[in-house]
Amino acid sequence: MNKNKSNSAKRITADFLKTKSASISEADLDRVNERSEAIIKKFRENISLRRFIKESVLFLGIVKDYVAGNYCAVPWWVISAIVFTLLYVLNPFDLIPEFIPGIGYIDDAAVVTVCLGLISQELQSYEEWKGKQQRSFKQNHS
Repeated sequence: MNKNKSNSAKRITADFLKTKSASISEADLDRVNERSEAIIKKFRENISLRRFIKESVLFLGIVKDYVAGNYCAVPWWVISAIVFTLLYVLNPFDLIPEFIPGIGYIDDAAVVTVCLGLISQELQSYEEWKGKQQRSFKQNHS
């Protein structure tokens, strides 16, 4: 692996994610919602990202529910970290451009991994809330 590319992936830390996600705006949330199909497609089609499909669906779900006002029991920094992560994955010209065969998605997977490490508890809380919502819906409509 190219040493510069390896060093680029090593720069993806919690501090990197926190710093970059601080600039996320409401417009970025809308962009994620508008591009959700493209985001899911990118996770499905790239071998480095496939293992994060479940998490990508949760990421998109929490953003959608947050924007809709359905789920507000989450700090803004969590939403901004998720939105930054999804936009990073969507961007083909990041630290390691996607067109580089074999390593183009290493940094994307690293950003997703760091994000998951930072927000795991909040994501678990959202997943539990979502499950309760689905059970309640089924009970009320059966």
